[in-house]
Amino acid sequence: MRASQHIVFTFEALKRWLWAQCIDSLIVGGLWWLGLEIIDVPWAPLWALLAVLFQFVPHLGPILSLMGTRHSVQRRRLGTVS
Repeated sequence: MRASQHIVFTFEALKRWLWAQCIDSLIVGGLWWLGLEIIDVPWAPLWALLAVLFQFVPHLGPILSLMGTRHSVQRRRLGTVS
């Protein structure tokens, strides 16, 4: 296999990986939004959008997504958010 064929092959593999990451992130965001709306978390669309963005960060992303949602729920319990 020539070098140009390797480059094309690698580009196509990375393109498919990025597309799969995008689809995965959108599915995760949709599930977050649905779940947060069901349990009536304030600003559910914002937390779902952050979950989509953080899904690209492999190890830190899910933790960061949970932190914002937890903070929002705590504020609601304390009565600082209507």
